[in-house]
Amino acid sequence: MLTMALLGLLIAVPYITDQIAGAYDAERTDKGIRSGVAVEGNAVIKLFFGDKPSLKQLDAFNIVRGTLFAFVGVLSLFFAIWALYGGAIGALIATTFGHIVGGKNWEYLMAGGNPNPKQNAFQKIIGLLSWNEDK
Repeated sequence: MLTMALLGLLIAVPYITDQIAGAYDAERTDKGIRSGVAVEGNAVIKLFFGDKPSLKQLDAFNIVRGTLFAFVGVLSLFFAIWALYGGAIGALIATTFGHIVGGKNWEYLMAGGNPNPKQNAFQKIIGLLSWNEDK
């Protein structure tokens, strides 16, 4: 029973961090869209809400997506599908980092950064535009 509780905690921690990072990203996105520096670039969000989603729409999207990943993780825990359980945790961790990078990119754009700076191959692959300084 203790093992199940610990495995449940392993899903809860990435879920909570994903929700916190999602709120940060949504707030930065909303602020950036309202200031007019750019529009939303996520294709899925654009499909559902258009180029200029509201803060409530962004938060709702992040909550639903994170909850879906966590629900899949909990179901896979009960049915002992360990690969799916690990995939759910990995998806939550990946979206957490995506939110952090997205929020940092919006901060970079709002500070007057170039939306298309020169990038090395590593930055192009992982999309870390916010850590690239114009030279």
